[in-house]
Amino acid sequence: MVSRILAVVFLVLTAASLQAQHSVRLSDGTTLNISTLTTSIGRPQALALDASNNLWITERERGGVAIVDRARGTVRRVLMIPGGNLFGIALHPDFDHGSPFVFTTRTTSSGGLILERYRYDGVFLVEGTPLLTIPDVPVSMGGSLRVLPDRTMMLTVASFDTPTPSDIHTLNGKILRLTLDGRPVTSNPYYDARNPAASAGYIYTFGHRNPLGTCFVPTSDEHLPMALYAVECGARAYDEINMLQAGRHYGWFGQEGYCRTPVDTSVCPLVTFDDSPSAITWYDSPAIPSFRRSLIVGTQLGRGLAVAKVTTSGDVVNRDETKPADNNMILDDDHLIGLGPARGVERVRDVITSPEGRIYVAVQVPGTANADRIVVIENPAYHIPLGVDDQPNVGGFTYGPNPATTSLTIHAEAIASEGWTIRVVDLMGRTLDTRPLEPSTTFDVSSLAHGTYMLVLSNGTLTHTGAFVR
Repeated sequence: MVSRILAVVFLVLTAASLQAQHSVRLSDGTTLNISTLTTSIGRPQALALDASNNLWITERERGGVAIVDRARGTVRRVLMIPGGNLFGIALHPDFDHGSPFVFTTRTTSSGGLILERYRYDGVFLVEGTPLLTIPDVPVSMGGSLRVLPDRTMMLTVASFDTPTPSDIHTLNGKILRLTLDGRPVTSNPYYDARNPAASAGYIYTFGHRNPLGTCFVPTSDEHLPMALYAVECGARAYDEINMLQAGRHYGWFGQEGYCRTPVDTSVCPLVTFDDSPSAITWYDSPAIPSFRRSLIVGTQLGRGLAVAKVTTSGDVVNRDETKPADNNMILDDDHLIGLGPARGVERVRDVITSPEGRIYVAVQVPGTANADRIVVIENPAYHIPLGVDDQPNVGGFTYGPNPATTSLTIHAEAIASEGWTIRVVDLMGRTLDTRPLEPSTTFDVSSLAHGTYMLVLSNGTLTHTGAFVR
């Protein structure tokens, strides 16, 4: 029976990976399939996830917002803004529970950054409302957005190469923390209740040149709950990964990369490298074991994703201590993931992690028609195809949800009769639970370890099987 179950699992997982462009094998034996979800996107810039299996994507040049079904790759546009230059996107934390609001950022030809809020009416984004306008922002450097668990929002603001990032009376070269209405958060380090509209009240950190992405560690993390990280491009080198500390200065205009003098009071980066980082996401899913407790960083020079392993204190592990200055991040085969055959110099614009541990990447290929795409990275030994709530099976039964978090329900009205049983079996062939088959049978799977399991339905003569992921 073990060999038969493994054969079925092989067929299921092989089917899941047929569309993979290529595979990468990590040193721990994990194989990653890297495939294209869709190419029906023009200049994808930023990504967000909703609870309905959808990716929300901004299209920079055409000024569009598109929804992509993660299971099917279908694309539906819900907003078009004349003039383009659309950058960041984030969903309201209650998007699926009565507050269907979407936040976006765009730059203007006159040199400004606008944060806007839209309402999703089920078909289009409507009722666009400007929440904040910031002058003197480079048109090609729009703000990234990140909604935090405390129901505030981080907004990155670039600067021209001038001293303004050190001036807390301007918003250029800063990372801002705002309410969901676009106001300063009263707990920000420079907020003054006597002057609540002052620029300083919005500032969380300053001294940034071009911060392009932020991420946070979930509040459930044992060691670093709500730790905030950001990536930033230097002028020609000295690209940085920083841990954000409220009220601190991060070096620019006068300093980039590591602090070089004893009197320098700037915050030093955790690590530096020269791959022009564009985005960052926290990864701690069991789906890719060697990536657990890592920062996944998008790069813009054709090298894909950089992986920065993080200690329980928040430092980066893969760092060369003999190189205290520039480019000291160790990027071996386990820490640099290419996205496929190069079609020009690929630029990663954003990267996010899904709840089940897939990694989604927005990729632009300048100068190459129809090459922009959304890439998905998954572990075929862990992930099975994203499906609908009920996964059909040729044996005449359905089951779902798949992946399952707490419970899994099997509907077998067509075959349920006396003598049939149903079992949950692991990949070693061990039976974990068994019971008589009913027209509707529900298993509690909350105590199962994360991984792939089999359902085995049998009456002693016939056997039907299906795979599911916990």
